[in-house]
Amino acid sequence: MQNELSIKFDFPEGILGFEEIKEFIIKDSAHKPFSIMQSINGEINFLVTSPFNFLETYFPNIEEKDWLDIQAENENEKVILCIINMHVKTYKEITANLKAPIILNKKN
Repeated sequence: MQNELSIKFDFPEGILGFEEIKEFIIKDSAHKPFSIMQSINGEINFLVTSPFNFLETYFPNIEEKDWLDIQAENENEKVILCIINMHVKTYKEITANLKAPIILNKKN
């Protein structure tokens, strides 16, 4: 995701907990390796990153059906991101949601 431009993605069913928001853009952050996933209307922002930046042996439980649903036909089209949670009081505690990764098709 190293583009100067933002990349638009549609989530037809929304994201768990934010089902009413369907359209997001992903744009680079000044703080690598993180990116910003922002709703098109600008109301919601998520800090995201590839889990592979931190865990080389991460094996998410993503079924082939899920990749077919987003029409990802080969490994080059598949993107896996995790939402990052920064604890506001200290900003020293950072967690990543590895149980519910976001999957995207780079081509679509």
